[in-house]
Amino acid sequence: MDDLISRKALLKRLHDVGGCGAPPESWADGYDKAIDLAYGMAENAPTIDPVHASGACYCRECKYQDECICRIEFIGRNPILEQNTYEYHPLHFCSNGQRREDTK
Repeated sequence: MDDLISRKALLKRLHDVGGCGAPPESWADGYDKAIDLAYGMAENAPTIDPVHASGACYCRECKYQDECICRIEFIGRNPILEQNTYEYHPLHFCSNGQRREDTK
């Protein structure tokens, strides 16, 4: 399972370790290059979606979306249809849902 970490905190720690200012081509220059490389890798590392990492899914991906009323927002009363109007918020999610097969 992926771990959620703070990229900002990791970059700060790498920055605090810092290089030693070794002259180019010296034996200690490898340390400076390794810190720079690690900093660049952490800066460009891919991110993960915390909702999916926790095993949940967004309402828009859920196969129970049309049956579930606990995850919809009340928009207002439709006077023409004489009924309430509801809509899914695109970022709502829960851990009870299951992703539809076509969204994987």
